[in-house]
Amino acid sequence: MLSFISIIVVSILSLISITPSSFAGETEKDDSTLAAEKQEKSKQKEAKVKADSIDCPEYSSPGPDEFVACEKQPEMISRQHPEYPRAAKEAGLTGKVWIKCLVNVDGKVLCVQVGKSTGHPELDQAAVNAAWKNRFKPAIQNGRPVRMWVTYPVEFTLTR
Repeated sequence: MLSFISIIVVSILSLISITPSSFAGETEKDDSTLAAEKQEKSKQKEAKVKADSIDCPEYSSPGPDEFVACEKQPEMISRQHPEYPRAAKEAGLTGKVWIKCLVNVDGKVLCVQVGKSTGHPELDQAAVNAAWKNRFKPAIQNGRPVRMWVTYPVEFTLTR
């Protein structure tokens, strides 16, 4: 008698498109839904990476970690200090971020990347925003200015 009732229940459930796994809190997902979720997760990971470094494909030479021989290193002549984000300040967030800048032959910043994060995206972004406003004396190679990457720390500290 019990198996007869089970057969009836399974038959009814299949008629109304409910599977026994639905009762356990599981839902069946079709392939297109799974693919869409996988693509969304991939986009989220890419967004995090893009938040950590600004992509500069048109300025691929030299690369951020490429050695460039020069007679004179770039020199920062105007440094913009980042604005401490209010929410980060109120939350007591501190840290050191390493910023990489590609300095053009005219001393302007062409590209900015986060070399090493503070672990707090809002602090990293504040440092990136300030880096775009810095000005440099360009590197000199064979008597002529050349593009070169510079790396420098930005420290976020709170005083009491």
